[in-house]
Amino acid sequence: IDLAGFVRRYGLDPEATAQRVLPPCFDYAEQLTVRTSPLACTDWRGKSEEYARLVRAAPPDKACLLLFTSKARVRGVSADLRVASGRRGARAVAAQGEGESVEALARRLKADAGRTVVCGTKSFWAGLDVDTLGVLVVDKLPYAQDFKPRQALLSGCGRRAQFDNEYLARMLHELVQGVGRVVRSAQCKGLVL
Repeated sequence: IDLAGFVRRYGLDPEATAQRVLPPCFDYAEQLTVRTSPLACTDWRGKSEEYARLVRAAPPDKACLLLFTSKARVRGVSADLRVASGRRGARAVAAQGEGESVEALARRLKADAGRTVVCGTKSFWAGLDVDTLGVLVVDKLPYAQDFKPRQALLSGCGRRAQFDNEYLARMLHELVQGVGRVVRSAQCKGLVL
């Protein structure tokens, strides 16, 4: 693994900085079930039904968190989930940007593990610690907002190494942070879509 791009992004000289890659502290193969969506659509409407099925199938004592890269998708999917969960005994759907603070939504997710689904954006990708999280949906790979593949190739990031160091490294860091919401200890298990 080449950490030069990561080191340089933080203003350090890669040649003068000691770098070491440590083994993971969790057994991800044992603790996580990872599925990719068969839906290749970019429209949230095509995915809402699949997300509703996952939420319904989640263990009753486990929390559900859906991570998005845009507020529009949070609004659209959360509205669709509310319609889909209109039946008795279904989980309540809470969405970032609808009145409750991020802190209140995080408390609600922790306190109402089997009764609430939270849909959130950037604030929920890192730093959230919910021991009862069992289902995590990553709606879209978290590339930087300014990421445009065609423009990256035509601009200074036309070389593969620059692309990997700039865009891919940032996206993978965000993705690992998001997946880290599920695996918080050696006893945690969960599903990531």
